[in-house]
Amino acid sequence: MADMKGMNGHGMHDMQNMSGMKNMQEAKPGQVAMAEGEVKKVDFTQGKVTLKHGPLDNLEMPAMTMVFKVADSAMLSNIKSGDMVRFQADKVDGALTVTKLEK
Repeated sequence: MADMKGMNGHGMHDMQNMSGMKNMQEAKPGQVAMAEGEVKKVDFTQGKVTLKHGPLDNLEMPAMTMVFKVADSAMLSNIKSGDMVRFQADKVDGALTVTKLEK
């Protein structure tokens, strides 16, 4: 068993209280975790949505409000400003794009 003196009192018991991570969904290798966000604006004609979102780890992006293209404009038909959504975003052809969206 390794010497635990250098851990400054941080043992495995400290890892058990991870309540700050309760809203994160674990992604399997090769998958992108779902992020949570609030719909601020839906632009049907441009096929874009403005989302106030938390960090997007796969894009190394901090929490912010920004406009995304959507991979399929049909995604926009079920959402409106103020809705809370879960989504996946990625770079598609150089543009930040919502690839999956659910209420």
